[in-house]
Amino acid sequence: MTTLHEELLRRNNFHTSSTRSWEAISGIGWHEPTPSELSLAAVRTLSVVVPACNVSYCLPAVLDALEGQHHRHGFEVIVVDDASTDTTAAIAARHPVVTTVLRLPERAGGATARNLGTALARGQTVLYLDADMVLPPHVITDITARATETTVLVASATTCPTTCTRADAASWPSIPNSAQTIGSYGGHRSAARCSTPASR
Repeated sequence: MTTLHEELLRRNNFHTSSTRSWEAISGIGWHEPTPSELSLAAVRTLSVVVPACNVSYCLPAVLDALEGQHHRHGFEVIVVDDASTDTTAAIAARHPVVTTVLRLPERAGGATARNLGTALARGQTVLYLDADMVLPPHVITDITARATETTVLVASATTCPTTCTRADAASWPSIPNSAQTIGSYGGHRSAARCSTPASR
C-alpha cells in the first residue's frame, strides 16, 4: 500500500493530462463552474474540515456559504474549535450545515485542528477550509466532481486517496481526552476572505 507522501514523491506536478481528461469527460472547462446536475459530482463523498479559533466575527458567513452550495448531494461539515475564547463554538454548534463540532480544551494550532478534523471525517475527499473563507456556491460541486483517489487539488481542497485510512491516523495527534464533542448532527441541510475587524 502506497502512502500519500510516497505517492506525491513519485509523481510530478504535471497536470495537463488530468485537466484534459476532465474536460473530455465532463464537457466543461477545468476552471468553469460545475453545473449542480453533473453526474460526476455524485461519485465521491465529501467532508469539509474547518479549523476555527476566535472567528465569531466571520464564521456565520462562512457556514452560510456552505449551506448555500448548489451541490445536490449530502456532505459533512466538521468544525474544530481550537480553544476559542469567543462564541465560535456556539455559532458552529447551532448552525444547521454543521454536522460535528469538536472543541479543544487548549490551543493546539491550525495544523493539529485540521488533523483532528480529518480523523473524524467520513468522506472520501476532505476539503480544508479556513474559517474566514466564503465559498462561491459552485465550489463543493467543483471539488467532488474533479476529485480522484490519487489527485491532490491545491487551493482550498485536498483529496485523501483510499490508501490514506484511519490506520494512518496513528501518526496524527490524538484527540485529547479532555476535548469535547459539542455535537454530531445528522443530515445536511475562487473564494473571498471575510474582513478582519479593526480590533483584532
